[in-house]
Amino acid sequence: MASPTAEIDGSAAAALEAYCAQFAARRAEALADLFAEHALVEIPLLDHHVRGAEVVPTLDACEVTLKSVVAAGSTAMGEGQLVAQTSNGGLDFDFAIVVQVDDDGRIVRLSEYFDTDPIKPLD
Repeated sequence: MASPTAEIDGSAAAALEAYCAQFAARRAEALADLFAEHALVEIPLLDHHVRGAEVVPTLDACEVTLKSVVAAGSTAMGEGQLVAQTSNGGLDFDFAIVVQVDDDGRIVRLSEYFDTDPIKPLD
């Protein structure tokens, strides 16, 4: 994955890019290594928050393209696109992602934002 980082400010941008790359590669152990012990993860499709080590890609095949990344201090934000194959067909959507890292560069909070209606419509 080519680095689209606009203002690299240390490890926050690197952590965001590593998360997207490991998620796309479906490497659960490598993903877990990116997170601090008590990291909080917020993903719109989940009805609850999870801890970083609990993030496990469940897609059959996935491509994540980061279009831009900006960072300041311990926080980085990115915009990108996810294209994936699932047992129910395919997914193709834009997303925004924010990560916050600790002094060791480990993710302490990750929040993803995307429209869930095409994937999980409201009743």
